[in-house]
Amino acid sequence: MAFSFSNWIIFKFGQWLLKENPPRRAYLCDFQHILEEIRPGDVLLIEGRSRSSRIIQRITLSPWTHAVLYIGQLQDIDDTVLHAKVKKLCSCTRSTQLVIESEIGLGTIISPVTKYRMDHIRILRPRSLSHGNVQKVIGYAIGRLGSRYNIRHLLDLARFLFPWGLFPRRWKSSLF
Repeated sequence: MAFSFSNWIIFKFGQWLLKENPPRRAYLCDFQHILEEIRPGDVLLIEGRSRSSRIIQRITLSPWTHAVLYIGQLQDIDDTVLHAKVKKLCSCTRSTQLVIESEIGLGTIISPVTKYRMDHIRILRPRSLSHGNVQKVIGYAIGRLGSRYNIRHLLDLARFLFPWGLFPRRWKSSLF
C-alpha cells in the first residue's frame, strides 16, 4: 500500500492515538449475550481504551468514545452487489458478525464484531425501522467502505490538546 507523506503522517498519528491499554475493569456486559441480541442496523457504542478515547471521554464527559454500525452476517445483506462487495473486502466466513466503522488512519472499514469482545459495549436500536430501511442504511454504509477518515475530526481532536488561546477564534470548533 503506497502512502503519500501526508497520508503516512496521518496513519502514524492514528496508530499513536489508537494504541490501546488493557481493560481496566470487568464490565457489566456479557459479550456472548450481545452477540445473540444484536440485529442488523443496530449501532454499538464502545467505551474505547486508546489514547484518543481518553481524550474524547474528557471532552464529552461520556464513557462512549466510538460507534459502529452492525450489518449482520453476509447472508443478512439482501442486495447481491453489496453482498459481493463485502465478501471481496472482508476475509470472513458466512457466520462472521460484521460491523462498519471509521478509524483514524484507516478510513471506513469492515471488521468482525469480535474485535470488541474485551470492551464495554451498549446497543442502540432504532425503533420502527422497516427491514427495507435497515437495508438502505446498510447499503449506504457499505458504499462508504474505503472512504478516508474525515481529517477535520482529527484536527478538532488535536485542537483540544492545546490551550484555547493559541488558536484564532475561526479555528475553534463550533461543535463544543
